[in-house]
Amino acid sequence: MLTGSIPVFGSLPNLEILDVGANMLEQGDWGFLSSLSNCTKLTKLGLDSSNLQGQIPEEVGNLISLNTLSMSNNQLSHNIPSTLGQCVLLESLQLQGNLLDGSIPQSFMNLVGINEMDLSQNNLSGTIPGFLSSLSNLHILNLSFNNFEGVVPLGGIFSNGVVSIQGNDGLCTSTIPAFGLPLCTQWVHRGRTNFLIAKILLPTSFFVVVASSCLVIILKRKNKKSVPRSKQHDKDMMRLTFQDITIATDQFSSVNLICSGSFGAVYKGCLELEVNIVAIKIFNLDIFGANESFTAECETLKRIKHRNLVKVITLCSSLDLTGKEFKALVFKYMPNGNLDMWLHPEVHEPGQRKNMSLRQRISIATDVALAMDYLHNQLADPLIHCDLKPRSLACLKGSFGYIAPEYGTNVEISTRGDVYSFGVLLLEMITGTRPTDEKLNNGTNLHEYINSAFPNNIHTILDPMLRTKMKQKKQISSRIA
Repeated sequence: MLTGSIPVFGSLPNLEILDVGANMLEQGDWGFLSSLSNCTKLTKLGLDSSNLQGQIPEEVGNLISLNTLSMSNNQLSHNIPSTLGQCVLLESLQLQGNLLDGSIPQSFMNLVGINEMDLSQNNLSGTIPGFLSSLSNLHILNLSFNNFEGVVPLGGIFSNGVVSIQGNDGLCTSTIPAFGLPLCTQWVHRGRTNFLIAKILLPTSFFVVVASSCLVIILKRKNKKSVPRSKQHDKDMMRLTFQDITIATDQFSSVNLICSGSFGAVYKGCLELEVNIVAIKIFNLDIFGANESFTAECETLKRIKHRNLVKVITLCSSLDLTGKEFKALVFKYMPNGNLDMWLHPEVHEPGQRKNMSLRQRISIATDVALAMDYLHNQLADPLIHCDLKPRSLACLKGSFGYIAPEYGTNVEISTRGDVYSFGVLLLEMITGTRPTDEKLNNGTNLHEYINSAFPNNIHTILDPMLRTKMKQKKQISSRIA
């Protein structure tokens, strides 16, 4: 809780790291920054949550030895100084949670060593610069919740990195749907006014549209008495085109988006020959190996049939409006969401989902175990899931915290990796704690966190929702007694 101004540190030529974050510094005091240019060995400057206001001074560009600059969660405003492009050794730039406006400086193309850039939760605008895709070392990019608009660049980090761009309602994609964005062809000849109208009306009208569409489809099917339903269904469902998927998802509307990741996106929609709402997994074929992944997944899905595995309905292998390949899989839609929504309702829809009892959690765990047993032991060739976790979103095979640690040493994947992931899943279901929870950021993993509570403090690690239910049950029992 330091207050006042930051001293002049220019007389410390060997200073390498200066972190004064999470204090209450004088809001407009930037006098210290000029002196830091004399600290030629300074590699890290941390000013997160420091109560700083105003424009970032141009002098920041003089800190040419920096590889980490963190100024997140302040009240910084105006443009990002273009002089930052002079810090060519910069590897991590954290400016999220401020009031910055304007566009991303063109000088950022000089940051050839940048590995992580977070500009989220600001008021930045303009288009996303195409040069970001040419920064070969950039692996994490967060531009979410700004005012960017236009076409999202292709290639580079936008094809094989971790990118977050949600909350920028003016963005679109020029090829297949990605990042949960609509195709740019939807916005041709449309003005900003039309876009704002759509932004307001679409969320409120989605369920009415889907219900009406499904009703019309049912009526159409009743009128088609000349062709038996089963034969017509099997015949037509095999002929899904890009246009069919476009109509089913209302032009890949963000309202219909279930989840998105580097593999592509999953939408819910209503197909003409399917009564119920379906889930449509669209592959991002710009990613290396995505085509092979689509083929492999098709081969796998046609081999499996189990009541605890989501049913695949059909596939689509077609061309999009630009003539590029378009591939998608259509699954039965699961309206109750994923397990993560039930374990962590406060993150998804506060107050909308009831708590799960211990009995329900045991039932779910049993069903998952039966499905894993089927994949591992009841097929001619065992199938390895590789990505077992409570969430349906998958960017890569194996998710941090759930993937077996030996996979990091290039050990060949096996059914044992799924068993490890299942174990982590069980721990999360009982404790309500993710393996990536912030309470574990001191180097402790979920296993150690739970083990530390044995044998006398088990109650401290139980999911609070379970503790509440158990307490209520005990109170009811006391009253009955």
